[in-house]
Amino acid sequence: IVPGSSIFPSIHQPTDKKLIQTSASLQWAYVKDNIAAMQARHPYLDGVAASMNGNFAKDYLMMRGDRLWTADDLQLKTVSQIKWGTYTDKFVILYFGDSLALDFFDDRKWSVITHNAGMVSKMIRAGNFKGVFLDNENYYEGSRGWKYDSSWYQGRTLEQVKAQCRQRGHDFMTALQAHASNP
Repeated sequence: IVPGSSIFPSIHQPTDKKLIQTSASLQWAYVKDNIAAMQARHPYLDGVAASMNGNFAKDYLMMRGDRLWTADDLQLKTVSQIKWGTYTDKFVILYFGDSLALDFFDDRKWSVITHNAGMVSKMIRAGNFKGVFLDNENYYEGSRGWKYDSSWYQGRTLEQVKAQCRQRGHDFMTALQAHASNP
């Protein structure tokens, strides 16, 4: 049976597969200045994925919500100047792992998180990125973002927490797509 035949239909044809280089420490300024050499060294790559600022510092983890990101933090000018050449698939890596003090009911913190998601949306547009890679691994002991413990939400039911999580997810995705050319 041949994939793609009427007997065995295939969703993905071999040409749909992409090979993307990922790096938490790759600097966008380096990409801008060295993209031709990168593509010559690895001509089989279809694209690249790197963190927002080429840094895996706690300041740039999506769920911290303790600092408003700026255009300089996200290197908007730099990514807008990258001449992508043969790279068709470019992504920004968002790290969600550090959620030490994540509280889905903290409006102040979530206003910062959604602002930052909006800034990432500007970065995606400025750099003509295809989208984001979401890394939700908990890198720090004590992170609690992806599990429920009633002691963290005293006086609130599991259903209330679920509803709030869904609302925060909606708000986050709305902000992340705010500046996308084709959300």
